[in-house]
Amino acid sequence: RRPLTLRRVRFETAAGQGRRWWVPVAPARELLGVTRSDGEMGEIPLDPGAARLLFADSEPQILFAEGALAAVPEGSPLAITLSVGPDIVPPTLAQAVILIARDWLEAGIAIETVESPRIAFGARALIRQARYRRPGIWCRQ
Repeated sequence: RRPLTLRRVRFETAAGQGRRWWVPVAPARELLGVTRSDGEMGEIPLDPGAARLLFADSEPQILFAEGALAAVPEGSPLAITLSVGPDIVPPTLAQAVILIARDWLEAGIAIETVESPRIAFGARALIRQARYRRPGIWCRQ
């Protein structure tokens, strides 16, 4: 839940659960758009002012403007597109990747193997330290 590089992601959720939605990854850089799905018309973009990104680096949230989802039927699919990822790779995650690559090289493990090999304790501890734990949930505020 912490991308190593800048990337564009799309999350799908359902409307009618509140005005505030927690982004399940961090950090978030930019809210690129929100669309709702309509069976007949396809995807309909919401007004750019309908939502904004808050607390992008620490605990990213999307806050919808008052009444922005009033015309959207409850339970309708919403697609939220964001740019996420750090400006530079976090040092602990870079170290974890190096440890995993070294262990796999020493063990002669190829990336084509069907079953994922166990990750060494040190690398797993580094990843656990950097993991973002906030779920993608809604709040009625």
